[in-house]
Amino acid sequence: MTTLGVLLRERQPEWAELDSLVSATRSRRNRGGSANLLRIATLYRSASADLVALRQRWPRDPRVEELTQIVTQAHTIVYGETEPAIKRGVVSFFTHRFWQLVRDRPRTLMLAVLLVLIPALLGALWAWVDPGQASLFAPGAIQAVTLHRAHGANLGIPTAQQSAFASTIFTHNILVALLAFAGGLTGGLLTAYLLITNGLLLGVFAGLAIGAGTESVFVQLVIPHGLLEMSCIAVSGTAGFRLARALIDPGPRTRAAAVSSEATAALELVAGVAVCLVVAGSVEGFVTPSGLGLGLDLLIGFGLFCIFWGLVLLRGAPSPSSADSAEHSPR
Repeated sequence: MTTLGVLLRERQPEWAELDSLVSATRSRRNRGGSANLLRIATLYRSASADLVALRQRWPRDPRVEELTQIVTQAHTIVYGETEPAIKRGVVSFFTHRFWQLVRDRPRTLMLAVLLVLIPALLGALWAWVDPGQASLFAPGAIQAVTLHRAHGANLGIPTAQQSAFASTIFTHNILVALLAFAGGLTGGLLTAYLLITNGLLLGVFAGLAIGAGTESVFVQLVIPHGLLEMSCIAVSGTAGFRLARALIDPGPRTRAAAVSSEATAALELVAGVAVCLVVAGSVEGFVTPSGLGLGLDLLIGFGLFCIFWGLVLLRGAPSPSSADSAEHSPR
């Protein structure tokens, strides 16, 4: 059974943290943003449970009144400001946080990009030189990209089927992103495999189209959504490699602490990627079958690609305070 001494020893540091955060927030010296308010909410719920235990078992202890005051003040902040803070947090995530996470590990991101790009180039060369063998790797590719059709020709897919098609596509893509993240638990082996096979598949599609003289078909079928899709898969690979790095080389932290910290950031990456993949899946499900024509397909594909990486460059730059903290944090 927990004694009063054990309870105080284990819980008082969090009560003190909650009291400090509440005082700072109420005095407006440190509004702290959404992260600060969400931390107060977490500590408030824990302190409320502690207060119930104190009142039931040690009602005369002086800490009961002290904790009551802290919890009461925290209640006002939590229920007065948590919901707007969460909304602000969502906006902040998609305007800054996600792009900062993408840019946060440049070498890891470059590794993921190369594991997609190099197999894509090799796959294109393979399919161009030996289309028979390459088509065995992607049996549907030769049917999809080597058949001539008029520029801008509609694929003739009914609207209802387009919706189902789009849903299937972004469900599959999000599953790939989650697997690339979870692949970090295999030391990054599964993550690397997914990046390589997706890049190789893209390259085989391109090589078969080039060999058959149907490059425009490849552009219309793949480019509008494919550039954004492959960007997202590379970023998902970054999430997996972050997890793998923490698992293999936790640095000065314990392995559990390192994995927990990186898993939080990696899950945030996957959440942002999932939203981008919904956009890519919608383009593939609705835009690609409609046959807009080569020019518009190129504009859409490269436009989405430039918007994605432009946001990484422009919105992903760390703020001075986060840059300072990152400099002193273990990688």
